Amino acid sequence: MLRKVKLVVLAKSKADEQAYQAMIQALQQFVNEDSLDTKACTNGKQFYQAVLIPLVRAGTLLSEAIADACQKFVDEYQATVDSGDLQSDVLEETIRQLDDRISQLDAIRATIEQSDLGDNFKL
Repeated sequence: MLRKVKLVVLAKSKADEQAYQAMIQALQQFVNEDSLDTKACTNGKQFYQAVLIPLVRAGTLLSEAIADACQKFVDEYQATVDSGDLQSDVLEETIRQLDDRISQLDAIRATIEQSDLGDNFKL
């Protein structure tokens, strides 16, 4: 299960990084556009260059840090707690079997309690 979580986080991180790169390219394209030379466009370009592009780069760094932290968490967990991978389907099947067993035992207990047996046997 931890490996699945790690793979999902890493895939999401990679997708985020690609999206951030596409965003930076689009922002850079606007900043480098020479035909847009009005005062509003110049101010917009300066804002993109000073604020938005560094903000997107920070998002890229955050995404990388999350991926690294996830990798580190899984590695440390497996090293200190459990070297095996938790398989949710196996755990869920075991829980289902135990629930079935509990239900069977409850049914047996209910049958015994309803039977006209001596008090000593019921105990």
